[in-house]
Amino acid sequence: MKKRKRIWMISMVLAITAAHGTILAEAQETEGSVEAITQTTEDGTELDTKILMETVKEHIDLPKETEQVSGCKPTEDAVKKSSVQQVKQVQKPVKKTANGQTLLDVSKGNITIKSSGATGGGTSSETSLNPLGYRIIGKTTSYYIKVEAGVTTDITLDNVSVTSNSGSKNCMDVSHANVTITLAGNNMLSCGIQNYGALVKDGMDKTELIIQCEHAGEKGHQCDKDTCGSLQAKGTEMHATAIGNIIANRTVKEESGFSNLTIKGGIINAQAGEHNCAIGAACGSYANGGIDTKQYAKNIRIEGGIITAKGGTLCAGIGGGKVTPVDGIYITGGTVYASGGKYSPGIGSGGAETTESEWEKTPEGFNVSNIVISGGSTLVKAVGDKNTSMPGIGCGKYGTKTPGTATNICAVPDSGYQGYIQDGTSENRV
Repeated sequence: MKKRKRIWMISMVLAITAAHGTILAEAQETEGSVEAITQTTEDGTELDTKILMETVKEHIDLPKETEQVSGCKPTEDAVKKSSVQQVKQVQKPVKKTANGQTLLDVSKGNITIKSSGATGGGTSSETSLNPLGYRIIGKTTSYYIKVEAGVTTDITLDNVSVTSNSGSKNCMDVSHANVTITLAGNNMLSCGIQNYGALVKDGMDKTELIIQCEHAGEKGHQCDKDTCGSLQAKGTEMHATAIGNIIANRTVKEESGFSNLTIKGGIINAQAGEHNCAIGAACGSYANGGIDTKQYAKNIRIEGGIITAKGGTLCAGIGGGKVTPVDGIYITGGTVYASGGKYSPGIGSGGAETTESEWEKTPEGFNVSNIVISGGSTLVKAVGDKNTSMPGIGCGKYGTKTPGTATNICAVPDSGYQGYIQDGTSENRV
């Protein structure tokens, strides 16, 4: 395995505005680290998948020969037709991978994981939830993956591609469930439907979403393109979520807002549609045009991996969508590149145009608190929108105004590592 030792280096632009408490921050990375985020492979994964598929080839018993009635012999076409109809009615057995996970193929149908087990994905319904979890393969532009509320499960995404461009559906929905997603190979979730999303977790309950590579937990492991799986999460239309809650449900308080995401590893590239952040709470989760749901982004943790997050217009890369506050972004490992859209920072809350007067009623919608960068092998580069003079880390703006406040924004390296703080200007891209 390829190892890299990196010195913890944070280079920030810090400027505290006394009137508004805004902290401006820009972190810079060592030359050459950006290449690690553009592609990923995993040695052996493709071969392992082929072996798994060979072991689960279907063996279907054809029905008994059709009985003859009154001495009449059915025609050859009739026999063929009868056989086809009866074969279709034969349920396919539950398939298991070498490590005991249930194998599901999203190219063969919608996958739903319930407390009673999985349905769809080319297998018959289970009678109980597999405690070892599920391995999902396949590519589709028609089907989706859903984990029902209340379920706790592990899912391995193995070179999965789900594109959702029609109807009213998310690519993958884990709302109100406790889900650990392990990335193997190259995976993509792409949503081109307004108000829906790629990887969706609605609400601010106590459930948790964990994303990791297959080497998470290995002592000293640091992700790179040669050893770790990847996930590309995209919202390709306005109001389409990449990783977070969706706008379709934001008017329902229990479904609005986003919380409890932990990234432990993997090569993750996230970019949302206009008005949504790449990773975090969707546009208007706090106050949707006068509907006071008062929800926001909370408890986003990055402990490893290589993460690139690009916010849409009026949104942060990591944190809040348009006029959506943030409480708690903790980065304690990995490499993070975050950039914001118009009137928005790389990490923090989203902004708004002054032509939209309803936002004047909710200045707290721009608030940011508890953004803490710490740990040893941690590298963060956060840049705000250059054209609107935004900070790397801080509050979104309401046009040229900054109505929100920023509190407890800090970078604290572990003992033995060096931290650098210097003046500079934000960049327009990562």
